[in-house]
Amino acid sequence: MAMDERQKAELWGRRAEGLALFAMRLMGYRLLERRYRTPVGEIDLVMRRGRIVVALEVKARRTRTDRPVTDKQWRRISEALESYISRHPKLASLDRRYDLIEVTEDQWPRQTQDAWRPLTSGFAVPGRETGST
Repeated sequence: MAMDERQKAELWGRRAEGLALFAMRLMGYRLLERRYRTPVGEIDLVMRRGRIVVALEVKARRTRTDRPVTDKQWRRISEALESYISRHPKLASLDRRYDLIEVTEDQWPRQTQDAWRPLTSGFAVPGRETGST
C-alpha cells in the first residue's frame, strides 16, 4: 500500500527529529523530553547542556527557508517550556534558550542557537547560526 503525502511528511518529520537529536547529543546535549505536549504548545525536543535548558524546534525542510517559525509559534513553545519546568522544579534555576534546528535532505542538521527570546526580555532577536552542527 502506497503512503499518502501526509504519511510521507510525518515519516520525514520523525526522521528529521531523530537526526536532530543525534546531532545535539554529539554536541554534548542530553535529552530530557521528546515531543512534550501541553494544551498551549508543543516542544519537539527538550534538551540540557550544563546550566541551560533548551527548547529545540525541529524543522524538516526540502530546502532552507528564511523564517521557518513564526513569533506566535515561538510564544507557544515558550509557554510549553514554562509548563515543563514547572513540572520539574530542579530545572527552575537554569537558563532557558530557544533554538531552531533545520534538517534538509542534503545537509547535516543546522542549529540556530538563541533563535528567539520571549518578550519578557524586552525584545525578540534573531538567533545566531552555528553552521553545521
